[in-house]
Amino acid sequence: MRIRFGDFELNLTGCELTKFGRPVLLERRPTEILCRLASSPNTLVTREILAREIWGAASAVDADMGINTAIRKIRTVLGDTPAAPRHIETVQGRGYRFIAQIQPEAISDLPLSTIAVLPFDNLTGSEAQSYIAEGFTEEMISALGLVEPGRIQVIGRRSVMMLRDKTLALADIGARLGAGHLLESAIRAEGRYLRATTKLIHAPSEQQVWTAAYNGPRDGLLAFQQEVSLAVCDQIRGRFAPDAAPRTLSRHTSSEAAFDLYLRGRSCWNRNVSSMNQEALGYFARATELDLGYALAWSGLADTYSASPINSDVPAPAVWRQAREAAEKAVLAAPELAETHASMGFVRFWLDWDWHAAEQDFRRAIALDPNYAFAHRMLGIALSHLGSDIQAAAAMRRAVALDPLFAMHRALSAMVAFQAGAFAQAAAFGREATALDPGFWIGHYQLAQALERMGETEEALDVLSAAARVCGNSSKPLMLQGYVLARAGKTEAAQARLALLRDMAADRFVPPYSAALIHAGLGDADAAFSALENSIAVRDVNLVLLPRDSKWETLHGDPRFNDIVRRCGFTGPPPAHLPLAEAVCSLQTVFSSSPWRQVRVKT
Repeated sequence: MRIRFGDFELNLTGCELTKFGRPVLLERRPTEILCRLASSPNTLVTREILAREIWGAASAVDADMGINTAIRKIRTVLGDTPAAPRHIETVQGRGYRFIAQIQPEAISDLPLSTIAVLPFDNLTGSEAQSYIAEGFTEEMISALGLVEPGRIQVIGRRSVMMLRDKTLALADIGARLGAGHLLESAIRAEGRYLRATTKLIHAPSEQQVWTAAYNGPRDGLLAFQQEVSLAVCDQIRGRFAPDAAPRTLSRHTSSEAAFDLYLRGRSCWNRNVSSMNQEALGYFARATELDLGYALAWSGLADTYSASPINSDVPAPAVWRQAREAAEKAVLAAPELAETHASMGFVRFWLDWDWHAAEQDFRRAIALDPNYAFAHRMLGIALSHLGSDIQAAAAMRRAVALDPLFAMHRALSAMVAFQAGAFAQAAAFGREATALDPGFWIGHYQLAQALERMGETEEALDVLSAAARVCGNSSKPLMLQGYVLARAGKTEAAQARLALLRDMAADRFVPPYSAALIHAGLGDADAAFSALENSIAVRDVNLVLLPRDSKWETLHGDPRFNDIVRRCGFTGPPPAHLPLAEAVCSLQTVFSSSPWRQVRVKT
């Protein structure tokens, strides 16, 4: 999200300040403080909040001196003075306000033109070749996203895939995706050759703007894919950003075999099903064996390893080293790719528990590719855990705008709202996620925990029953069922869920965090803390939820709770320490949404 004031433009999510379109030299922490103040215009932001959000675990003295220095540097570049402030006002002894006059007409988080790349039709005559069409679709989205991000927005892959099997008019597809133009393509097999056809269509009128066809040998798939992407990018640039300089970026290997394995791995990974993780790992690993410098394959390995403790209850220590090594090799091989930095941030957030470093990784990824929805989503989650609720909401809104029909973005927007205490908004996002994908258990889970906070116990349990039916081998729906039952006074039923978790643990790893939450719901603090100690011993990935999940409120007054948070190294404050009433009031507008449209927010 960008705002303009005077001669300046400030990118709140990218943390960048420009003047007359040119970058302003300002160090990281002063820029972060400026973004924090500007995200809440005319609102007092205390020094304590700035110290907590920007300096984290640093000493109070260091933070205090750092704030003074940062404010002085901000005023210098803005041409401001403490005596007659035009941008930053000091509230003596308390904090600061951003008082600059924002230009309303300049506030926008959407580029001028939005394009949706519809899935390539697989007309090769072989279903086994469908991964090639999927790969062409994904790579076309990535290539177009880099043409001119300030003027062209490209809708993410997950959203267009949601409409792949639906019989809809092109105008309806454009309306649902918020896209003015659609790129419709197909790939065919003709003897020893492949033929790709593409058409750019003006969605509202369903009129064809241009069409083109490209031919390439079957045994030259990589070169053919690159040829098609470059040619289409040139066409798009010529029509929507003719003055933009061509930008070419080498994303792939020179090995045809490694490229083929990577496409197969991405096809498995994109299924978003834990049972496909092992297949994805196998394909990515073989691709890196053929080309040790294949950054995207290393990135795929890192993402798959990192996600497995979250979606499949894999013990984090079993994949931590492999995930980190893969992310490091990805960044080393291609530091210019957004995917590699996002993969590093993914590892740092979920496995290293270094949220500040993860935030910087995601910001770096966004700077390299502002159309990369995954990086915006993960930035939102990192900022939420760090207590920056307004900025977190802005990042999640951007992710939704880039991939509006992807249920994961709605579900995790629900989590961000939930952690800010905006439970009604969290429930709304949860309902959108389940409407978009009824088989997506995370959407049901996020909806259920919001309903429980709102006192809608029976509906929460109904929703969790649906989650349990579709969750695969995750223990999380069972855990939340036990907690909700315990809080509702249904002790026997909650104890039965604990017994089920114990039975599951006889055959596979079950995160101790699950039992801890049910014990907390039952009011058994000693048993809850004992299970949390076990969580620390196995480095349970679910512990990242501990600092900002209000379900733990009954333990907040116990010194053992803060001790566990401290030992984990988390820098986000527990909910009891946040000015929630003020935050929720501010978030009523920020967390507004609509199921089938891009989310727009009035500032």
